[in-house]
Amino acid sequence: MKSFTITMSEGKDGTSKAVKLIAAITALLVAIGTLVGAITVTLGKGDDGSKYSYTTIVLDSPEKYEQFINSHPG
Repeated sequence: MKSFTITMSEGKDGTSKAVKLIAAITALLVAIGTLVGAITVTLGKGDDGSKYSYTTIVLDSPEKYEQFINSHPG
């Protein structure tokens, strides 16, 4: 029978401890970054009324539509 030994740096599935450590650290950094981003978005909410301005234009007739298109800069 052949025998083989598993080195101390590899697990039963052959994945090294270094790879597992790097994966764990990466996952931790992603989780922390997501948490910081969520907190920043939540705390960063202020008076959005000054940031956004919406205009509703009612074009209820073909004449108003034509007037809007002819006077629109875009």
